[in-house]
Amino acid sequence: MTAYRGDQAVFKGPLECLFGGHYTYSWRVPLTILGGPLRFVASWDLGGLGPSESESATIQWQWYYHPPGFAGWMLIGVLLVLVKDNRSRQAWTILIPFLLLTEIVWPMARFLWPVLLGQQQDLLFQALVTAWTALWLVSPWLARCRPAAAIVLVLGLAATLGVVAQLGVYRRLDSGPFLPGYSALILALVLAFVLCGVSCRKTFRPGRFLAWLLLWLPLGVGLGIGCTFAWWNWHAAHSSWWDLHLLYFILSQFALWSLCIAGILYVVNLPFMYLAFRCPPYWDRFHRLLRLPTRPPPTTDD
Repeated sequence: MTAYRGDQAVFKGPLECLFGGHYTYSWRVPLTILGGPLRFVASWDLGGLGPSESESATIQWQWYYHPPGFAGWMLIGVLLVLVKDNRSRQAWTILIPFLLLTEIVWPMARFLWPVLLGQQQDLLFQALVTAWTALWLVSPWLARCRPAAAIVLVLGLAATLGVVAQLGVYRRLDSGPFLPGYSALILALVLAFVLCGVSCRKTFRPGRFLAWLLLWLPLGVGLGIGCTFAWWNWHAAHSSWWDLHLLYFILSQFALWSLCIAGILYVVNLPFMYLAFRCPPYWDRFHRLLRLPTRPPPTTDD
């Protein structure tokens, strides 16, 4: 698919086939394009079987279409100013992992594996990193709540961000894979952190916490994927649940996907953990939120 502004091509990339045979692609219009008509042409080399390009489709781009594409940045900016504990230079270091993951690591991954990482995965990753960054920014408020209330508030805030992300991109809510997948990953991270906090309640060391995270994160992902799988396939699973061959296949694929996704989540979370272990403000909120044993915070010279 190629996008033109006038006669100049401003973008070219492969289309992604979604459910139902629909083709799509996610592309952020550059900020330099403030308005005007944009033409989109799909192309495929058919040899002598027909034309290689489709008829063009034109949309009238307006300048106010840009803000929804930067909703994540705007949310993080608001929380950096709104939450009193974030009004410091050290608190703003949260922008380092956020920028690293959303603007460097993910674009590189999409460039290297364009077939595997399409529009749905793009929205899922961006929403997940934005939600996780936002939860770190509001953690001073959450630390003042009772544990049960804090967990409810975390899941409620994450769910709200997921709904807003889908509405901002698709202008509607649907039964596609985004919201169930996003919910499963957020549930996995929150559950793993809660269990790691309980496991390190008496003895805490950064290495010990990361080791426990290696155990609890796959279990959290397994629970999240299991809930998603049950929600999607309730009737089919119920009708053939006692087929042992089908059950074995489902469990083997379930375990494999849980381990793979848990490994990716573990790596994505590492920049935030480095910040929690090395930056005094995040060290403090990390310990207070998970009720970990109090230890002197790291110095900025460490």
